[in-house]
Amino acid sequence: MTGGAVRLRMAQPALTQSIARLEKELKIRLFLRSRRGVELTEAGSFLFGEARDLLARADAVARAAERHADGTTGAITVGFVSTALYRILPHAMPT
Repeated sequence: MTGGAVRLRMAQPALTQSIARLEKELKIRLFLRSRRGVELTEAGSFLFGEARDLLARADAVARAAERHADGTTGAITVGFVSTALYRILPHAMPT
């Protein structure tokens, strides 16, 4: 297996087929292949950066949802009548 296949924990033929399917779907070449190796095309480099940003954003959204679910973020709206300001709220709200 090559470096990419090892990092993705998949067999090289499966990785090659996945890349070929993606290139076909997008109708662009993502890699330049030669006897010396493989390198990203300009489009491949652009897509790589965009994909990295998208994955980082997905992680951030998941963390924000977790914080919201466990109550560490969010907003509380408190409504009251003016008489509660002196009688009820001082006892209900910690200082």
